[in-house]
Amino acid sequence: MANSILIGYTVFVAINLLASTTTMQATQTTEKGCLERKQNPKYSRCPSRMHIEYEYSSSGIWLYPSDNMQSITALLSDCFGQIVTEQSLSPEIGYYLEINLEPGEYTITCTTDGGAVYEGGFTIE
Repeated sequence: MANSILIGYTVFVAINLLASTTTMQATQTTEKGCLERKQNPKYSRCPSRMHIEYEYSSSGIWLYPSDNMQSITALLSDCFGQIVTEQSLSPEIGYYLEINLEPGEYTITCTTDGGAVYEGGFTIE
């Protein structure tokens, strides 16, 4: 009888601990966006269909360049214009910026190996 009470109490405590740890975990949201190509004054002002999609969260940023873009240089700056990180990315090393971001406004500028510049911004709350 004492063993069954002890087993029942142990199961009760284990279930409560599991429930409390799962509810205390912070939910990490992932947001998506698109970097638009900056216009080159030498060429027509028609909007480009080329863009770079991205997903971001508080732990990093995934970039999804189109197939014809091989290597890109990604520059991340904050709302004060301070560079947070600048990295060269390629298919071999991946298109991921591993960085913990604090709440605030950020701008991503990507330059392709062909010289095209893509830019966009996002806010982490």
